[in-house]
Amino acid sequence: MGTHPFVRETTIKDFFIKMEKAKVKFFEDIEVSDEVKDFIRRLLEKDPQKKLGFGEEGFKEVLGHDWFVGLDYETFWERKVDIYCNFP
Repeated sequence: MGTHPFVRETTIKDFFIKMEKAKVKFFEDIEVSDEVKDFIRRLLEKDPQKKLGFGEEGFKEVLGHDWFVGLDYETFWERKVDIYCNFP
């Protein structure tokens, strides 16, 4: 396990300054689909006008993202979805 990206911060102010300016980075040795990367980047967008889910459609915009293509929402909301993790 690694450490969180703010180990060297000494104050809360430093933490928030870094959060404001930091860019989302993904580990190169971990395979992540382009859809997942886009989903995460858009959720973490700093500009509220561009942030996923903050537009007029709200949560529908989140569910309409490419990462959710093929998701059976009824099964998901009823908690009947089999969830698995495939760790290397």
